[in-house]
Amino acid sequence: MKLPISLFFLYLAYWTLVGLQMGHFADDPGLGWHLLTGEWIISQRAVPHSDPFLASTIPRPWIADQWLSDLLMAVLARIGGNERGMVLLYGVWTGIFISVFMGVVFWSAVNRSGSPLLAGLAAFLALKLASVHFILRPVVIGFIFFSVVTLIVWRLVERVRAVRDVRIRDVAALIPLTALWANMHPSFGLGIIMVGLATFGLLYETVVIERRPIPGRSFSLLGATLGLMTCATLLNPNGTDLLRQVFGLVSDEFFMNLNEEWRPINLRTLAGQLFLQTGVVLLLGAFLAPRRGAPFYLTEPLIVGFFAWSALSSVRFLPYYAIVAAPLLAQSFCRILAFEPFMRLPPYRRIGALLVAINKREYRAIPAYIFLLLGFACFPVVNAQLYGTLYPYRGSFGPSRDIYPYDGVNALGEIIARESLPQPVAVAATPDWGGFLALQGKGIFKPVIDDRNSLLGVSAYKDFFESAKIGGDITNYLNRVNARFLLIKTNEPLAVYLRDTGKLPERQRGEVSAVFEVPDVSLKEGYSR
Repeated sequence: MKLPISLFFLYLAYWTLVGLQMGHFADDPGLGWHLLTGEWIISQRAVPHSDPFLASTIPRPWIADQWLSDLLMAVLARIGGNERGMVLLYGVWTGIFISVFMGVVFWSAVNRSGSPLLAGLAAFLALKLASVHFILRPVVIGFIFFSVVTLIVWRLVERVRAVRDVRIRDVAALIPLTALWANMHPSFGLGIIMVGLATFGLLYETVVIERRPIPGRSFSLLGATLGLMTCATLLNPNGTDLLRQVFGLVSDEFFMNLNEEWRPINLRTLAGQLFLQTGVVLLLGAFLAPRRGAPFYLTEPLIVGFFAWSALSSVRFLPYYAIVAAPLLAQSFCRILAFEPFMRLPPYRRIGALLVAINKREYRAIPAYIFLLLGFACFPVVNAQLYGTLYPYRGSFGPSRDIYPYDGVNALGEIIARESLPQPVAVAATPDWGGFLALQGKGIFKPVIDDRNSLLGVSAYKDFFESAKIGGDITNYLNRVNARFLLIKTNEPLAVYLRDTGKLPERQRGEVSAVFEVPDVSLKEGYSR
C-alpha cells in the first residue's frame, strides 16, 4: 500500500490540534450547562422547557436549542466515567474536527480541483482558519452538517452548469440533515442560506449570463428543497420558538458586543492574517480562470463573498468561510501553478510535470488516505478510553484552573456544609463562571446568572455589570437576586474595593477567586441568601 503524500497534512492537522491547541479546549463558559442539560435529559427522559440550573424562585422559560448535542456529550461523559469522561469528550470532538476538515472538506476540494495534494493543503489551511472555534461545544457538531451541505451544493453547481437535470437523489439528503441539524446547533440556518445563494446564483447565470431557457425541473426541485429545508427546522421540541430565539439573539446588538465570538475578526491575529492570505489566493485564482469561451460565474463569488463578509463581521463565522472556500482555494492553487507565462520556464515545467505525476500517485493512494484518516480520527478516542490521555497532549483536562474558580467552589462547599445552610445556596458571579458553578455545585449551590443570553435577557446582564463596577451598588444587587455569596476574581477592582472598605466580609481568598458573604440575610423559598 502506497502512503499518500497528503498524509503529511493529516499528521500536521492532528499534531497542531492536540499538541498545540488543547490547553484551553474546555474553557468555554457554556460547557457546564451543556453537560448538565444532557444529564437532565437522561434523568428526566424529556427536553427541558424551563431553566433548572440557575438560583431562582420563578421558573424561567428556556429553549434548549442544542439539546441533542447536549445529550450526546452527557452520554459520552458517562461512558468515559468519572475519571475519563472529560478525556473521552476531548477525544471524540478532536476526531470529529479532523474528520470534517481532512475528510469531507478534503474530498470536496479534490472534486473541485482534481488535485489530492493541493486539496490536502487547502483542507489543512481551512482547518487552521476554523481552529478559532476548536472548542468543546456543540458548534463542532454544526461543522459536520455544514461541510456535508457544502459538498452537496458544489456538486449541484457542477451539475446545473453541465446542463444536466438535478435529480431528487441529488438533494434528498438535505432535508433530513437540516431536521437533525436544527436539534443539535443553531447554525442550521447557514445551510439554508448556502442552498439559497447557490440557487439564486445559478438562476442568474442561466438566464442573464448564458441566456439559456430556465431548466424548470432543476430549479423547481431546488426551490422545493429550500422550502422543505425550512419546514424541517420546525421538527424540534420547540417548534417556531426555536427560530424566534435564534434570530432574536443574532439581532441583539448588546449581546453581539458582549461576546468575543460575535465581534469582528482581528486581522492582526494569525487567523486574521491567514484569512487575508487565503482571500488573496482566491482572488488570484479567479483572475487566472480561463476566459476564452467561458462565461463569468456568479455563484462562487456570491457564496464565498457572503461568508467572507460574515467572518469579517463576526469571528465565529470564520470556520464556515473556511469550509466554503477550501475547494475554491485548491482550484486557485492549481490555476496559479498552471499559469502559462510560468510554464514557459524549464524549471517550472519540470515542477509542473512532477506535480502531475504526484497527483496521479495521490489518486491511487486515496484508499490509503481514507484508511489513515479513520486512524487519526479514532486514535484520540481509543487513546482517551484506554489510557485516559491524548498523545502528545500533556496538560490537564477540563476547564483551566487558572481561569475557573476551583478554589472558590471548594470553599463554598466547605462553608455550606460547616454552617448547614439550607440548600441550594444562591451564588452571584460573572456570567462566564455560571455554567462552571452550576456543574460543580451539584445542587448544593447555584449561580444566579450564566452565559445563556437567550434565557435571562439584556437587563440581567446590564444589572450585574453596572452593579459590579466601582461605585455600583453591589449590596443592593445581591439582595435583589437573593444571593448569599459573591464569587469574583481575587484581584479584580471590585474585590480589592470590598476588601479595603469591609463592605462585605471576605470568607475565602484563593489564587483565582475570592468569596464574599452577604450579611444579615433572610431565607426565601429554599434559597439561602
